[in-house]
Amino acid sequence: MSPRAWMPLWIGDYLADTGHLRTVDHGAYCLLLMHYWRTGGLPQDDVQLAKITRLPLKSWVEHVKPVIQPLFREGWRHKRVDQELARHNDIARKRAIAGQKGGLVTAMVHDNHNRLKSLRP
Repeated sequence: MSPRAWMPLWIGDYLADTGHLRTVDHGAYCLLLMHYWRTGGLPQDDVQLAKITRLPLKSWVEHVKPVIQPLFREGWRHKRVDQELARHNDIARKRAIAGQKGGLVTAMVHDNHNRLKSLRP
């Protein structure tokens, strides 16, 4: 899946869900959300998760993971990000279809124009 350049962040919802986090937890959580957005999910492996959060493995496992994991569903899935990814993918699909239709109309116009030119003496 190609990386996505931006992601929506609903500030009110974020702050309501994360009021209990320390600064380091916010940083780790945001890095996990951004990785999730760009790749479509998170690994299950603590070593990889620690790398994504840019924390030493021991700090990740002992201090940050227990605080952040409840913000995710089973398998490190995230309800809001999954919803936004589905919405984003639906919009991209609709735009691709519209682009194909527009390209077809443009090709037909050019084709008709070229036919008319070829009929002129």
